[in-house]
Formats: sequence, C-alpha cells, structure tokens
Amino acid sequence: MTIHRVGADSVRPLRAAVLRPGSIPGTFTYPDDDAPATGHFAALLGGSITGVVTMLEESCPHRPDLAEPAPRLGAWRLRGMAVDPDLQGRGIGSRLLTRAIAHALDHDARVLWCKARLGAVSFYLHNGWHAFSPAFELAEVDKVGSVRLMRFDLPGAWP
Repeated sequence: MTIHRVGADSVRPLRAAVLRPGSIPGTFTYPDDDAPATGHFAALLGGSITGVVTMLEESCPHRPDLAEPAPRLGAWRLRGMAVDPDLQGRGIGSRLLTRAIAHALDHDARVLWCKARLGAVSFYLHNGWHAFSPAFELAEVDKVGSVRLMRFDLPGAWP
C-alpha cells in the first residue's frame, strides 16, 4: 500500500460511500476542497483507492486566537477520513493520518483538530489524539450521529 497526494475529485467517491452512504458519488465536497494549501491523500492498494483523508486550514472552535483574518490560521482540520469498510483495521487509516499530519506541519500548523464520529473516537485516541468536548450532534442537513471534538497536541498548541 502507498499513500499519495491526490486531487479533491479522487477522494470524493470513497468519502461519499463511507461517510454519506446513499449520496451521489463525487458530490460530497467541503468548502475549502480546492484551496491551494488543502491536502487530499489516498491510500492505493493494487491500483485501487482504499482510503482517503483531507487536511485543510480551518479555525478551531476552542482556539479563537488562531481565527481569521490572520494571513495563516495555524489551525488545521482533518476531514473526510474514510477507509473501505472491508479493509479497516489494517493500518490504512493510521498511515493516512500520519501523512495528513505531516502535510499540516509542512504548512506551519499550530493546532490540529477534527470532529470524530463516536465510532471513530477510539481510532483517534489510539493514534495520539485527545477528545476535548463531550459528544454532540452536528447541525448539518444530513445527520451523521454524535461526534466529539478531537485534537492532536503539538508543542505549545493548547493552553
């Protein structure tokens, strides 16, 4: 298995299939999918995409000091982590996570965060992330269930 940086169009089909079953493949987008600094990564196994993740600049709800309009936010959000359900538990997600973190660090990240579905919280904890909110429901159109805010601690990132 190899991890590659890819375009947004490459991650959308698996992102939609795993995270929003029933949605139209290729239509599950994020507002900053096409921002120049956004990193999309895919795990390739035998020529097929088996996992995807996106890392993008986005202010963190609990770090308003890193909010816009600063030229560089310093806060990076992990989004759209999805691994083919038949291949989960084989380290694909961990390798994608490592690559996404490296991308953010290459862009001077100060804070890394995500909204983790409750079923994925243990994955993030196992990979060194920490929960910093109670479970809550997203106020989005298509419900995904409860989530928790998670962070990856960088030196000096959290007061």
